Amino acid sequence: MSVSPSASEAQGARLVRRTDAGAGLVLLAFEVSEEIAATYTECGQYCEVALAGDVAFFALAGQVGEAPWEILVRHSGGASEGLLAMSVGEVALVGAARGHGFPVGLARDRELVVVVTGSAVGAVRALLDVRTAVAAPVTHLYLGVRDATDPPLPDELARWARSGAHVTLCASSNGDPHDGLDVRVGYAQRVCASDLAAGLAPAGVIFAAGHEEIFADLEGPRGERPLYGNV
Repeated sequence: MSVSPSASEAQGARLVRRTDAGAGLVLLAFEVSEEIAATYTECGQYCEVALAGDVAFFALAGQVGEAPWEILVRHSGGASEGLLAMSVGEVALVGAARGHGFPVGLARDRELVVVVTGSAVGAVRALLDVRTAVAAPVTHLYLGVRDATDPPLPDELARWARSGAHVTLCASSNGDPHDGLDVRVGYAQRVCASDLAAGLAPAGVIFAAGHEEIFADLEGPRGERPLYGNV
């Protein structure tokens, strides 16, 4: 992705909204300039956010090409702490969208497997919204969570499931299904890999975001699976 010179540097962005997103996450919305907003062209891109000398990268969690920009933030030290302490109206520095995002076109007419952990669900939020809003083939979402009774974006997970997505919460221990969602015990990538091996999930196209460890399990022993990360 190319970035125009005028949008290559971080610019001041005003916090316009903050929303509890469940699982200890907060959805922050920043009003960015038109030139910065125009750099967000693919689901799965991310941006740099700086505040008081601390810098961090966050997946863009809003609709592609739209403003304000939204990011999911949890308490993890550094810039995250400053961002979570911001009041509406305060300003942080936000840079242009980075990365190639996901090759969405590859899965346009195919079933899609999506594997994410924790706050990385922000990287696929727009993707799930788009695929469940139209008559797209089924999307199989495996979401790693700490507590199946308190997942991130609970209302949206339920809406995606009602709209035809197969949503599986992968938790560290058994728990009651949240709003009718499936709950499995184990790491998301290992639950998914098991389903792929058993033919319970399609191995056509796989999108993943989160910790680096998830990719080795999903690629298969010979790296034969079509796996794409949001980089």
